[in-house]
Amino acid sequence: MSRVRIATPEGPGTTNDAANSRSPPISSTPQPVSQKSVTTPNDHHRQRSHIRHKNSRSPPGGMCACHARRLTHTRQNTLNCRQSPPVHNPVAEIGEVVREHGALFYLDAVASVGAEPVLPDAWGVDLCVIGAQKAMGGPAGVSAISVSERAWARMAANPRAPRRSYLSLLDWKERWIDGGRRALLHAPAQLEMLALEACLERIEAAGPDTVMSRHASAAAATRAGALALGGGLEPYVYEARDAAPVATTLRVPAGVDASELVARALAVDPARPLAAGGGALAKEMVRVNHYGPDASPEAVHGSLAGLGAAMAEAGLTVDPDGARRAASETWG
Repeated sequence: MSRVRIATPEGPGTTNDAANSRSPPISSTPQPVSQKSVTTPNDHHRQRSHIRHKNSRSPPGGMCACHARRLTHTRQNTLNCRQSPPVHNPVAEIGEVVREHGALFYLDAVASVGAEPVLPDAWGVDLCVIGAQKAMGGPAGVSAISVSERAWARMAANPRAPRRSYLSLLDWKERWIDGGRRALLHAPAQLEMLALEACLERIEAAGPDTVMSRHASAAAATRAGALALGGGLEPYVYEARDAAPVATTLRVPAGVDASELVARALAVDPARPLAAGGGALAKEMVRVNHYGPDASPEAVHGSLAGLGAAMAEAGLTVDPDGARRAASETWG
């Protein structure tokens, strides 16, 4: 695929806005709303998404069968993994189904790049968007994309595709890629670019495999520590193999408000990478982030200790020493 460009805040919109605005111009005909793969085992989200994830208690093969029945539109949007709730999607498997139906395949890999392999060419992804602010531990003001030849052709055939715009991919292709990559179309945000350079140099020095291994260890240690902590905590993602390496979500016992637990823990140390679930999940889900610099033993132990203290204050029986031992032994 052709690597296109880095978008910075000096363009019209944030990274997410840029990604969203790129989708519609691919086709010149009106499109139905794209179905998205499920990124949570929660029933509410499953019912709205129309597609079952293999972690959603569906029968084996249910996800692909559902794709085959419903993928009748011209593009498929998928998340590689998501920070909240953190479920890993079988992108290669989804890509096979998308290609069988001739649809374009878009992949949001913002949360996963740096924490696990992102292979857009091997997976048949037509447009892949990444960001540096999560597992890469870089600045939030930049993003990068890759575009397949099939997607370029679809854009070029679209008479309504945006032109003379910071977000025009065709402009970037013609003036940057085809122009020999000699000059950027627009003035970049210098501080973000310098921060990105430092981020990439840090990853290169450590080695990408080492960085990804650190995220996997953080996820495994957090899960083991949370289970050992007790107090009625349960992993939101039932199987460890389906859990994304960037965060761990935990269901609190009935009668306990997750947002209050998180508030107690953060009152002691606001730097702890803890958060309550969003929306309807705010009262039942605790999210322990472990991506970027927080993919470390210190951050994992700090999160478990803070969560344990908050649970004990709420009257729950917990084992903080057992949680620390389990996390340490699992990290290795």
